[in-house]
Amino acid sequence: MAAASDPDRARTALALAALALVSAGAARLGFRCPVRAVFGIDCPGCGGTRAFAALAHGDLPGALRSNAAAVAAGVAVTGYVIAPGPASRAASSLRVRAERHRVTRWWARRPGTTACAAAALWCAARNLRR
Repeated sequence: MAAASDPDRARTALALAALALVSAGAARLGFRCPVRAVFGIDCPGCGGTRAFAALAHGDLPGALRSNAAAVAAGVAVTGYVIAPGPASRAASSLRVRAERHRVTRWWARRPGTTACAAAALWCAARNLRR
C-alpha cells in the first residue's frame, strides 16, 4: 500500500481541522447530536467533542470517559497524518495477520463492513451501561 502524498496529507489534515472546528462550534451553539435528540441514545460519536476538548486540556481519563472510541480513532488518524508510511505498514501488517485466521479473514477483507459493525457494537455497548 502506497503512502499518501504531501498534498493528500495536507488536505486530510485540513479536512479534519475543519471538522473539529465545525463540531466545536456546533457544540458551543447548543446543537445536539441528531441521533440523541430523536432517539434518546448516544450514537458512536457522541462525546467526541468533549473527549478531544479533555485531551486538549491534558485530561486523558476524562477523554476516555467521554468517548474512548473517538480517542482511539483520533490517535490513529493523527498517526496517519503525521507518519503515513509507518501507519500504512502497521495497518497492512495487521490485515495480513487477520487474513491468516479463518475467524478474522472475512472481516479483514471487508473493512467497510467491519467499521460499521464496530460502530454498531460500540453504540450498543455505550447505551447498555445507561
